[in-house]
Amino acid sequence: MKKVILFLAILLCSTVFAKAYTENEKKEILRQFVSFREAVKNKDIKSIKSVLIFPLNDEYEILFTDGNIYSEKEYLKTGKISEKLFDKYSDKFDYEILNNFEKVKIDPEKNKITNYLLENVTAEDKKRKFYLDEERYEYYYKDKNNNKVYKNICNLRTEVGFDKENPEQEVFYASSFSENSGLMTESTDCLGGIVFIFKLTDGRLKLNEIFAD
Repeated sequence: MKKVILFLAILLCSTVFAKAYTENEKKEILRQFVSFREAVKNKDIKSIKSVLIFPLNDEYEILFTDGNIYSEKEYLKTGKISEKLFDKYSDKFDYEILNNFEKVKIDPEKNKITNYLLENVTAEDKKRKFYLDEERYEYYYKDKNNNKVYKNICNLRTEVGFDKENPEQEVFYASSFSENSGLMTESTDCLGGIVFIFKLTDGRLKLNEIFAD
């Protein structure tokens, strides 16, 4: 959660936003975000494309499973992903990176959001002692035969919400981050995450920024 707050704080300090959203605007944003999730679930690339603002900068490279797009002459010249390039590689769009947001419960009419935490730690894990394999940079425990059993002991926190730095600035974000489950000895072990920043433009939800860690 601290990572998300840091990302949003940096964003709010570096970007000029319109006034804070009204309650009706928030309802509309949530309605359209739910529709966006459905488009991801159904692999409706046309609807997903309608949320994007072209040309896309290089932060959007994580949305594709094929890196060949970055060898295209047009991209090498401009450093941007045009609508034409997007269409050419649309069959390589990575829907998986957005799938976690389906797990967040959203009730647009009540402006209610219930975020999601995937706990990878079981009751048995809490009784075990975990060791860091420095070569693989993975954690393991030893079974009754003293064999190493490697396991991911990071939790995954997925959030959707509105963040307000002050009464005049507000963002709508969707984030997914690994976080320490409490069983690790090093704070840097659970790294990695992504924040999507959306905005309402002329009544339409648009993906404005992507920040990946």
